[in-house]
Amino acid sequence: MSREAGGVPGAPPILVLMGSTASGKTDLAAALARRFPLELISVDAAQVYRGMDIGTAKPSREFLARYPHHLIDIRDPSDTYSAAEFVADAGRLIQEIRLRGRIPMLVGGAMFYFHVLMFDPHPPFDPPADYRERFDKDRLPGPWFRDSDLEAQDRLTGVDFQTSPQHPDEFDGREIHAAYYAMIELVDENVGRMLDWLDEHGERENTLVIFTSDHGEALGDHGLVLKGCRFYEGLVRVPLIISMPGTVQAGRVSDALVELLDLTPTLLEVAGLEIPQRMQGRSLMPILTGQADDRAHREFVRTEYYSALNSDVPGREEFTGMYATMLRTRTHKIVNYHGLDVGELFDLEADPREHNNLWDDPGSADLRFRLMQRNFDALARAVDPGTRQILYY
Repeated sequence: MSREAGGVPGAPPILVLMGSTASGKTDLAAALARRFPLELISVDAAQVYRGMDIGTAKPSREFLARYPHHLIDIRDPSDTYSAAEFVADAGRLIQEIRLRGRIPMLVGGAMFYFHVLMFDPHPPFDPPADYRERFDKDRLPGPWFRDSDLEAQDRLTGVDFQTSPQHPDEFDGREIHAAYYAMIELVDENVGRMLDWLDEHGERENTLVIFTSDHGEALGDHGLVLKGCRFYEGLVRVPLIISMPGTVQAGRVSDALVELLDLTPTLLEVAGLEIPQRMQGRSLMPILTGQADDRAHREFVRTEYYSALNSDVPGREEFTGMYATMLRTRTHKIVNYHGLDVGELFDLEADPREHNNLWDDPGSADLRFRLMQRNFDALARAVDPGTRQILYY
């Protein structure tokens, strides 16, 4: 996100949204356009996912008429389009826009918000061959797994997940790791190309860059592949890299407990906009600028899973529409699978890979109760009470 307007007085901010069909670009653009004057660039691309051509998502005619924008398709909509090609095109996007002359050069024009939603790394684990060859699967550590994990997962039968537990040797967990690392390498190189463009045009110090993900991947940990209603570290602890030379402290590694909810107030603060009182996130700028103690940000973080594997979708009849919540402190993690008598409790200091579930341990009963109470209290406070009350009743 560019923080300052350039050389054109009164120029509207430029919003660039690039993503797959299911990435929700149109909904996001419409929400922002309703509130702020902006110039929209919507970049859509067909993708091949599990051999199925999803096609190209296009904004509706009503949307096109209501919000001024430029619509750019990188490829012909009739072409199938691999995730790897999409990632590579993300690295070329700004140059593509300039070469086509569809909009004025971004630098010196206006503020811009550039949102790239890359599908990779994501199943199917099929990176380009030259990237896959960079990783020797036999030299990788492989999944976090103990034989006891299979029994632990059997106790969670009925809790939705995309795969059934197996020993990682049965699905070649190391091969999945190698392919996943290769997909990360592909993304990393092309994000680097975008950063190079900012460097070449003198915009790095004026641009807040955030690299993150919505979720992780099981990758064979605990005998599971893909994702679902589980909260192990590999699934819920995602990368968060933030850069803005001259504003954000370079090279700083923080161990603060943060949530993705914290990104919205961070962006608002950088843009000089008011942070709504009802917003649950907390700006990360005090941490990023070294003005706050990492441990003062949050005492715990939470993750909610509300029927994400929709059981109403054809082909998902085996799922139950599970609801679950997780609360993690610096030392412990508790998972409540709502409506079931099972749960998970881990001592992250003694058991960082989460193999020893203390849920039924009599010696951990008091700890389990305290963490459940904190989770319940946090769940109540997460409910939106509505606009601020200004009268007595």
